[in-house]
Amino acid sequence: MLDLRRCHRISPFASDKEGVAIILCESSATGRYQQLLAGLSVLESNLHKHLIEHIVSEVNLGTITNSAAATTWLRNSFFFQRIQRNPSHYASVIDADAVQSWQERVEELVSGAIAALKSAEIITVEKEENNAPDEIKVTELGEIMSRVSNGPLSPTRMN
Repeated sequence: MLDLRRCHRISPFASDKEGVAIILCESSATGRYQQLLAGLSVLESNLHKHLIEHIVSEVNLGTITNSAAATTWLRNSFFFQRIQRNPSHYASVIDADAVQSWQERVEELVSGAIAALKSAEIITVEKEENNAPDEIKVTELGEIMSRVSNGPLSPTRMN
């Protein structure tokens, strides 16, 4: 399985236009990476499958501080680029019959993830007065979740 998740952490919000990634792999996987580099194979995003974990981590890092920042973060992701170019691959995330724009769908994904995380008490969302943006913070549980997550997690709390 191709795993390039760590390559994006260098620069928040994709402000850099180029960079270098060093790929260490077993010799049996070399062909796959060479095809990828030559543009002979397509790389798709799995961010939608782990969106909750990523949002918690980004809140904990301070990259996401409110709902608008979360939406901006997702719009600047590789996932957002790929879902526009290959929507059929992301059928589980999008409704082909819906008349939504990509921006509306991203806002819906973000608000759904934030609502699930808030419901599970992994984050807090404080609404400010005077039309100021909301403020998202991780709880102690969310901090633990972002530090120990090595795979898919559910925001469902066990009592």
